[in-house]
Amino acid sequence: MKNIFLTALAALALTTACKKNSEPAPPAPTLAKAQVGGILTAASEVPAVTTASTATGTMSGMYDPNTKALTYTIVFSGLTGNAAAGHLHFGDVRHSGPVTVPFTSVPTATSGTFTGTVTLTQMQADSLAAGRIYANIHTAANTGGEIRANLVTATAPTVPVLGLLAPTNERPAVTVASNATGSVMGTFTPSTRVLTYTIIFSGLTGNAAAGHLHFGDARHSGPVTVPFSNVPAATRGLLTGTATLTQMQADSLLAGRIYTNIHTAANPGGEIRANLVAK
Repeated sequence: MKNIFLTALAALALTTACKKNSEPAPPAPTLAKAQVGGILTAASEVPAVTTASTATGTMSGMYDPNTKALTYTIVFSGLTGNAAAGHLHFGDVRHSGPVTVPFTSVPTATSGTFTGTVTLTQMQADSLAAGRIYANIHTAANTGGEIRANLVTATAPTVPVLGLLAPTNERPAVTVASNATGSVMGTFTPSTRVLTYTIIFSGLTGNAAAGHLHFGDARHSGPVTVPFSNVPAATRGLLTGTATLTQMQADSLLAGRIYTNIHTAANPGGEIRANLVAK
């Protein structure tokens, strides 16, 4: 009788195990899509451009981590000559690196727009999320790249923060003409009010004397709201930082009324400025 009971118990256990093994695995969770963006400038090139350029551009798009599909639109203008090529490269903001995705539809012109979709490998996707993928447009005058942008990704509720630094954005106008350029890229999390940023600039009329976030829309200047403590005293440089904004500062950032300003001795009111876009 005992042997019969043990045999029946073993059979029940085997049946239960087989049933469990035959049950389908739960579906993988759907991951949220991420916004992708970047401001292309000559100031972002590493090493520096060999021929000075005031060209600019933007890259915007969406990345789907479920399919690893990156859809993008790139707009550029003001190149020193026709675009010769364009790529996504591997490298952080301080370094250049190899091509990882070539663009196949770059207009042979000094200004243009092109779009595309590419499916990334897992390694490329990891580097994109880590901020180590950059877009680069090459010309004959600047074969290593004339304008570049390390790409920022943000998944809701975090939003990307971007800005193009230029003398023409200054209010009032600069007192000494400047061909300086620069860019701001980062992320902002409304729930914590944490702003993380990277600022790149080059071509100033003299060493940077100070830098700040100010309050003011694109038509007006305004008071300092967040000072930068690590602005390089140079005509070309890079600074990074994190700031926790007040609720009023956060509201103004999301409303487009916070701008970045880099000051010099020649232009103490600001030489290059960018009103930040956070959305």
